[in-house]
Amino acid sequence: MKTIICVLFSLSVSLVTMVAGAQEYVVTDEPINVRSGPGTNYAVKFQLHKNAIVEAMRIQNSWVDVRYRKEGGEQRGWMHVNFLSPAESKVVEPSVDVIALKLNCLPTGDSEQHVEGCLLDLDLAITAPDRFEAANVSCNSILTLHSGSSREQIEEVGHIRTPIKNGQGAARMQLMIFPQRDYPVSEVTLNEYHCEIKAV
Repeated sequence: MKTIICVLFSLSVSLVTMVAGAQEYVVTDEPINVRSGPGTNYAVKFQLHKNAIVEAMRIQNSWVDVRYRKEGGEQRGWMHVNFLSPAESKVVEPSVDVIALKLNCLPTGDSEQHVEGCLLDLDLAITAPDRFEAANVSCNSILTLHSGSSREQIEEVGHIRTPIKNGQGAARMQLMIFPQRDYPVSEVTLNEYHCEIKAV
């Protein structure tokens, strides 16, 4: 009898912890009936399959009120705790990738066809934890100004704040380059670039 009491107490504590933590849980079998109330005498509302992710809302007599999110809305119902297991938490580090870039330079319009200015477009893909709503991104680029046999390197830095939704974000950063020098610039080339998330 002591062993049985200990097991029941342990199960009760784990269930309270599960609901109090408001974490996500994974369905461990299929198909699982999700009912309108906490018991097999309640009608089946829908079914869930193995590896479906649900959120535990509350518990009653070993039955868990779960919320299942899907495209177009969400569903609520009750399922037995035996078919739920804590979902593995994934640590998502904020990151930014440049998925496309383009350097466009405009000529001065005179017969010499010197460069008047350039626009560097950087298309960004941002990944961050789901709880973040926005991210501050900084990009710097190293460019070379060409004038005959002469070369000069310059650095351009840009900053942008972009929204994050469901852990994903996208943005285009534009860097303006105006090579105003005492000598005419015939060409501008991109040597390297780097983008990073400064804050979220």
